[in-house]
Amino acid sequence: MSYVYRFFNQRSGEHFYTSDPAERNNIIYQLPDFGYEGIAMTIPIGGSTQAVYRFYRKDTGTHFYTANAAERDSIISNLSDVYSYEGPAFNAASTPTGTAKQAVYRFYDASRGVHFFTTNDSERDAVLANLPNYSYEGIAYYAAPPPSVPRSGALDEAWYLAAYPDVRDAVNAGLTTASAHYAAFGQREGRLPNSPDALAGDNSVISGYSAPNYGDTVNGGAGNDILQGGDGSDVIFGETGNDYLYGLQSDTLNGGSGDDTYYANSAGVVITEGLNAGNDTVYIGFSGTFNLPANVENVRLTYGFSSPLTIVGTTSSDVIALPEQRYDSDSLVPSSIEIFGGAGNDTIVGLRDSLIHGGSGNDLISSSYWRQFRYQDNVLTSGNDTLYGDEGNDTLVAGAGIDWLSGGSGADEFLYDFATTSRYAAVTLDKSTGFSGTTIITDFQPGEDHVRLLGSSLNAQQVLERFSDYSSTTPGYSSGVRGIFSASDFPLAYGGTLLTIELHNVSMAQLSASAFTIG
Repeated sequence: MSYVYRFFNQRSGEHFYTSDPAERNNIIYQLPDFGYEGIAMTIPIGGSTQAVYRFYRKDTGTHFYTANAAERDSIISNLSDVYSYEGPAFNAASTPTGTAKQAVYRFYDASRGVHFFTTNDSERDAVLANLPNYSYEGIAYYAAPPPSVPRSGALDEAWYLAAYPDVRDAVNAGLTTASAHYAAFGQREGRLPNSPDALAGDNSVISGYSAPNYGDTVNGGAGNDILQGGDGSDVIFGETGNDYLYGLQSDTLNGGSGDDTYYANSAGVVITEGLNAGNDTVYIGFSGTFNLPANVENVRLTYGFSSPLTIVGTTSSDVIALPEQRYDSDSLVPSSIEIFGGAGNDTIVGLRDSLIHGGSGNDLISSSYWRQFRYQDNVLTSGNDTLYGDEGNDTLVAGAGIDWLSGGSGADEFLYDFATTSRYAAVTLDKSTGFSGTTIITDFQPGEDHVRLLGSSLNAQQVLERFSDYSSTTPGYSSGVRGIFSASDFPLAYGGTLLTIELHNVSMAQLSASAFTIG
């Protein structure tokens, strides 16, 4: 069975359709402005079917679909300056058939130059009644209706107990079982859908798909599901499997067991994740303050994210690694990001111009790069970052730009990675552009802290000889020692490499070669 998937473009107000699962997944992962709305229709099998053709409108960034070959040819011949032809999108029927009984209704908004399609009679009626700017153009074609959801399956007892600690405690005490509790209380309390056997398969569900629902409960059951909240405060359970959960407004998301991926597109989204329930990731798609949920191991940013943003870690060992994004221009690169690691041994990688606090624990904190992605080219660029290790024995990884590093208490390591194969992906350099920057270490403690250079052609004594005392007259800058390094100090031909390291409030009399580690 093949399906047509629907997205809502929040910028243009247009719906986008595709039958290609790879295209669907790419949009889900890379384009958060496109809200995934699940399966819109089923592609009919057998009978008299024909292609539905897809066009891209250049001035509005929207799409148009037609099953009429004459209309397709007319647009190609007469409107090529407005529309780009993208070829057949999927198959449908021009008249109702045994499998293609669902009419697809077409509307046109002349003021914006966009079309709207729906298979839902209630949605059609709502547009006719409430949106006079949309002209009804009739039935575009016929398709098979989407599958009923959710599908059949069995109660996932392991997930049920992980999701509801009160039930787990009662089961551990021998007072009940998961199935017995659900039959007696869970169904009435709305902990699962009306039937526990409605919970298996790889589902694609959006809350309020068939009507404007508010405060829905959506369950994925077994399988790898894609679930999205709609209007209102929805409760979404992924349960068993590697699920994708999309939260809007004030939705509550629980992926259950498996390696789940959460998309928090509003500050009101609440994520609850059980202990040892998988290796989970959350993508942040809003500005403001985001508190990393307990038991969610990784945090990323969605494409096109806007700042400012404050990320607050948990008491566990968090992985907050932001730079695995691809941005099309400087305007999409976030700035004004502040990260608090909290307790635990955290790994934190901020985007450029970040302010990072490791908190307690032995943390790995990296000055950042952002990856510009155009036509398969990768360019890595760092910004001006401020990194605080705080308590513990921390590793602070410096990058290009003007970085301020403070290790805090503990024996800290200040690391530069110039190796051919970087051990720290966050500071991998683009060999064509080189490395240029100044690192200011504000609280270097001789005899306890050390500077480590990976990939340098110098030995520790030679590194020491690059340093000398200096006195600063610049407000905000303390006197100390300064070391200057060039491309010849590294085995690779980094173009334009120039690195300056300043250790504030330190004198050469306090330093020895033991303050530096090579490799």
